[in-house]
Amino acid sequence: MVLYQFDLIHTQFKGVNLTLTALKISYLEQLNSKILPCLQDVGTSA
Repeated sequence: MVLYQFDLIHTQFKGVNLTLTALKISYLEQLNSKILPCLQDVGTSA
């Protein structure tokens, strides 16, 4: 029973880690899409 609970908790943590990774990637992609146009504007106005 204890091993089953440990395995269940371990699986849940792996799922949480995957979710956090996906959220970080999504956030970085959004940030990237905002920063790149600004950098391109700076490059063309110089």
